[in-house]
Amino acid sequence: MHQWQYLIIILVLFSLRVESQPIDTFEIEEIQIQTTRLYSLISADTISAGRKVSSSTPLHFTRLQLRENNPGGITTFNTRGTTPQQNTIFWAGMELNNPMLGLADLSLFPAYLFDAVLLHQGGNPNLPFSGKPGGSLELVTSSDPKLADGLSLSLSNLSTENRNSLTYLKSQIALSNTSIGINAAYSDYRNRYKFTHPNGTTKRQSHGRGIHRNSTVNIHHQINNSSDLTLNTWIQNTERQVPPTLFEQSSSASQRDKAIRIAAHYRKQLGRSLLGFRPGFNREVLNYSDPVSGEFSNSTITTRQVSTYWTGQIISQLPLKVEAVWRNRSIQTDAYQVNPSEDDLLLSAGLRIADILPNFSAAAYLRKKYSARSNSPLLARLEFSIVPKYDRKIFISIENHHRNPTLNDLYWPILGNPDLKSERGHAAESGIRLKNGGHGIEYLSGKIFYRRTDRLIYWSNHSGVWKPENLSAVVAYGLDLEAKYDHEFNKLKIGANLNYQFLKTSLIEERFPGDPSEGKQLPYQPEHNILSTVSLSYKSTVLTFNQKWTSTRYVSSDHSQYLSPLLLLSAGIGHFFSIGPTTWEVSLFCDNLFDKEFFSVSRRPMPGRTLGIQLTTNLNNKRCNH
Repeated sequence: MHQWQYLIIILVLFSLRVESQPIDTFEIEEIQIQTTRLYSLISADTISAGRKVSSSTPLHFTRLQLRENNPGGITTFNTRGTTPQQNTIFWAGMELNNPMLGLADLSLFPAYLFDAVLLHQGGNPNLPFSGKPGGSLELVTSSDPKLADGLSLSLSNLSTENRNSLTYLKSQIALSNTSIGINAAYSDYRNRYKFTHPNGTTKRQSHGRGIHRNSTVNIHHQINNSSDLTLNTWIQNTERQVPPTLFEQSSSASQRDKAIRIAAHYRKQLGRSLLGFRPGFNREVLNYSDPVSGEFSNSTITTRQVSTYWTGQIISQLPLKVEAVWRNRSIQTDAYQVNPSEDDLLLSAGLRIADILPNFSAAAYLRKKYSARSNSPLLARLEFSIVPKYDRKIFISIENHHRNPTLNDLYWPILGNPDLKSERGHAAESGIRLKNGGHGIEYLSGKIFYRRTDRLIYWSNHSGVWKPENLSAVVAYGLDLEAKYDHEFNKLKIGANLNYQFLKTSLIEERFPGDPSEGKQLPYQPEHNILSTVSLSYKSTVLTFNQKWTSTRYVSSDHSQYLSPLLLLSAGIGHFFSIGPTTWEVSLFCDNLFDKEFFSVSRRPMPGRTLGIQLTTNLNNKRCNH
């Protein structure tokens, strides 16, 4: 089906809108329910879900480290020197990591489909405590509490010179105590971009097309002043070709991913406490085929989950949350000689103690997982914060972590290693945040972090054969600095964000005598990252620049192969105007402004300079005033 045929169907069926709103905390609360909340002392980082005039990959200019085969292709992420398997992605209270691979393919979860994408670097009482050492991405879809009875609609279309296109619709209708939001997106990544081959010739990418279809339905019903119910549905259908590497003449491999996800969330206020119930269902069908090599794989992954929680306070100023999660994962696949099925029971508790001493608070999270395959140890995270003045905050956190081998680690034919042991380790973080620094400085923050992981599970290349193994011990430590500037001169608004990260992560104990990897930076982990965004806004026109500089990334553990330092820059200009009851935005953008040859993954070239245009229209009807 062609793009515009698909769009017409969307318009006929879903003439509604869920309007994005800025979110600077992880929790979405309806105004009718008033009760004691448990929250983390360390706030989440909000990653912009809208494209605006940044990269064609919305998460590209963030502090996430991406490994992207090509636009719309397989894309994994990690934070602070972790492996992709040590990070988690959540939607509607459900973990979306593939249990076979243990990681999440970010291109299957388009950020523009949601109201916010939040990055949590540690435990959080409003997410199932994963116990992994990496970060958690939370995909947030919310109803707009400011929308009265009426309709809101937004439609956007984006196209690039590489014949990549994206069309998405966000809609919401509110009737009395019920709001219904429907989002739908169709993207077609033809990826007909040019690149320079190592032999000096110019080639055009081939067999790299990806078609993504996504639709979500979010229904929120306020039952009465003390209870509400939310229903979420997400249907996905993705077809992607796997392009050849630089040293392959051609490729015939392709994969298809289909999924249906359903989740509900019922909340009932009981005095100053809150009782919640969250069932969820996720079924994914994954197909991979390569007619030339004869390789194929067909897998169906089914997840059923039920969780219940209570949050309130037994003693004044002592909010507490307890949660129990039962989860069953069953897999039917021809990739293994077995069809695994696992039942997990996760028990967790969170406690926050405010004002133990003047301006001093503490929080603690505990987690215990019971599983037929492997029980986890008791995991704990402690947080402490000091607020000496209203505009500054000092915090520290310590935790231990644990991760079991993935199913591919254990069961992959010939290469799997059933003798792998679980990862375990500990981590700490400390920092300071200053608000309202004067002269337009909105805030300044600095963080230092340390993490040690024993028995890290890593797929290593042994004489051309990749196999999983437990490394002895890996240590990561580093520094995060961030500043935000926002000031207005007459009618000119200037905004800027600057982030710098220093990271050292290496194997500190040799695996065998003379191990060349000992003490060296782990693969795909740059020591230095600099991110910056600058925006200039005058009346209805916005000019934006995004920059990302990454130092050398080593591809091999002995540093014999590497990717050179990379500077990426994007620029764009957007203009807003109104026609009757609608508002419009036209944006022109240029990604990879300096036309740099770059690789997110070794031997898989990414696009050079890319020009594009985006057109967005918004219709709002009957908004109430708050």
